[in-house]
Amino acid sequence: KIGQPLVAAVMEACLVCKKPDEALKLYEEIRLSVETTVGREWQTGGRFDDILPSVRSTALRAALFASAHSSGKSDVLINHFKDVVDSQVPLKLSTIEKIVYNCEQDGNVFGAIHVVESMIDGELNILINDSDDYVGSDVLPDNFFLENPSFLKILSSSVRTCNSAKEYGISLLMWITLCISSSTEGLNNQLRLDSHHPSNDYLKMVLERAISMESDELLDTLIVSIYGFAGETGDEPLQHVHKKVINTLETLFFEANSSEKTAWVSTARHLAQSHKRSWNFQDRENSDFINERASSGESEKNSILQDSVMHEILKLSYLMNVDNHLVMTSDISKMMRLCVAASQPNVGLHLARRIAEVCAWNDTGFQFVQPSKRDDEHAKFSESPYLVSTDDIAAATIAALRATGRHMDAVDLYLEKFQAAKNEHGGTSTLQYEDISQWILSPHECMITLIDLGDFEGAETIFDVMNMNSRTPVTYSILTGGYANSGNWAKVLSTWERAVANRSLSENLCLDTLQALANGMQTPEDISLFITVAKSLENLIGLKKGEWIKKYYSFIKEKIDDSKIMQRIHYKDWELTLLMERFEEKKRALQSSEIETAISIVNLAGYHQRYNQCDGHPVPDVDESAQRERLQQIDNREEGRCLILYILEEAWISGFGDNEEFLVCVAKSLRALKANNDLFSLLRNQLSRGISVSYEL
Repeated sequence: KIGQPLVAAVMEACLVCKKPDEALKLYEEIRLSVETTVGREWQTGGRFDDILPSVRSTALRAALFASAHSSGKSDVLINHFKDVVDSQVPLKLSTIEKIVYNCEQDGNVFGAIHVVESMIDGELNILINDSDDYVGSDVLPDNFFLENPSFLKILSSSVRTCNSAKEYGISLLMWITLCISSSTEGLNNQLRLDSHHPSNDYLKMVLERAISMESDELLDTLIVSIYGFAGETGDEPLQHVHKKVINTLETLFFEANSSEKTAWVSTARHLAQSHKRSWNFQDRENSDFINERASSGESEKNSILQDSVMHEILKLSYLMNVDNHLVMTSDISKMMRLCVAASQPNVGLHLARRIAEVCAWNDTGFQFVQPSKRDDEHAKFSESPYLVSTDDIAAATIAALRATGRHMDAVDLYLEKFQAAKNEHGGTSTLQYEDISQWILSPHECMITLIDLGDFEGAETIFDVMNMNSRTPVTYSILTGGYANSGNWAKVLSTWERAVANRSLSENLCLDTLQALANGMQTPEDISLFITVAKSLENLIGLKKGEWIKKYYSFIKEKIDDSKIMQRIHYKDWELTLLMERFEEKKRALQSSEIETAISIVNLAGYHQRYNQCDGHPVPDVDESAQRERLQQIDNREEGRCLILYILEEAWISGFGDNEEFLVCVAKSLRALKANNDLFSLLRNQLSRGISVSYEL
């Protein structure tokens, strides 16, 4: 105790000499020595703390100095900030502003957000009041500094940090938290979420709050976050997002009760129009892409996704502040999964962690602990036990961690939970209190994560420790999907056998098995099993014989089209029938035929008498001595020739008869079927009409 004032003085001397790292080294030494000291003093406010406020404050200034002169040190700076807050050391708003600015320079999203949320939550009220930033009454309103110009700069810097990292969802969550903390009406009337469109509530809430703060910079960064959230998630074309923003601003314009507010609404509208013109949606400047999405109906589906994400975030943010006992783990897991689907997994994780902190506080009460050592990498990324308290929330957390690229953290989360439960119940695999082996969703997510890492042995281990009754068709299809993607066909087949034994067949499992058989040895036994699997697939989803080919045509063309098995089951007969049905449907509907379908039919016509990789060369004629086979060859060639000429005639009617790619396919096919006279007639016709003929043709 006697030596700490001297330590603070030496640290000050280091700062004067512009040696902040030396000051931090000295602080680390004193901190470690204090942590190992027995009999710490009980401090005012109910905490153990043996480091003087002057020492901690100087350490924070040293970290700020070091971070300002070299990049990548904002994490250390935030750790010192947390220690200062834990120790109730007074803070200046100007110091907080510098901390957040350093986070912006480093792209430290979570550091910047932590500082702002500490301010919004009221954690820093007393500390800022005790500094010399505030002079006034001892009786202060909650979050008295939220209208301070310094806070506006802090908020703008934090939002810019989020936007630069494309963490638009976290930026919007911060805005929602700010709105809720300063809105008594919102806190007391969360039920209005049920009577209003959730996405409109969110837009009106954040835009109205930003306008009231009367800052061009804040409005600009907020609008970037709104547009970025839609663009980054791919939720809907930019013009639809823009329309919602403009409609909301028009509502606020009519509700404005002063000329100043009207002027700020107009400013917001101008900024929105400006960003609408300059924003590069999904980093694509091609308007055809946007129009294609709109015409396909994808924008409508994605709009629903975006609304769902914001609805869940808004609802949970309200409940966390109003009555966190109403928050269910199923609500949190749903929110996290929606955020993953919307390509914003970090916002789901961040909100879940905040809720977990509140719930842990309610469960355990206030705990008097010394400020922890914060530079341990494992502790830095560890998750709250609350986020693995049930199967559904653990699964959602693992999926979110995987989506952020933290695969090993996701796996460790599940394994540590499993091991802890095992140890708690005497090391047995059958648990009496909480049998993790009965869980389904979280082991599935863990298996997917391990497979992504290429650790199939680990995935099989997770499979083995699952209770037999917990293994579902999805469990087996996760394994076969991973093995199929890696080309391990033998493992796919062995997993199929296990699934059959457990009566756990699924659509994906069957498709993976078909692919494995088509890429295997293709023995007679494989062909027989292929037919069995195809029948199982048809029975599973209620199809008639052969209809699986029509339903999974794209899969067949991509994965197994050229296999010998497909030839043995006369797949091309099915395919040709399917293509002709599609072609004739267009004709009956008086619609133009698709050129892709026409080309596919031409390439299949007379396939019995063509090479698999047909380049126009005909197969040799069957010897005259084999009379039946020779007649069959002639019939096959004639059928193919007639079909090609029919498609060619329909192509001219539909307007693509002179398409070069189509004509080259027609020419190769006619030549392969020895229809040379028809080929010459085609060439003469093209030349007589003055149409240039390609060299390939």
